[in-house]
Amino acid sequence: MTHFFSSLRAFIKLELMRANELIDNWYQLQRELSIEVNRNFILEQINLKLSA
Repeated sequence: MTHFFSSLRAFIKLELMRANELIDNWYQLQRELSIEVNRNFILEQINLKLSA
């Protein structure tokens, strides 16, 4: 039952964010997080290579 409640809660939160125009669609948050994580990883790797 906990998984169902958590899924329902996440769905409602995403729908409210979309309705309030905080996000364009449900995948926007995932896309933005993915881009940020990848960018930080690449920059970290570049800094490690330059420091070596």
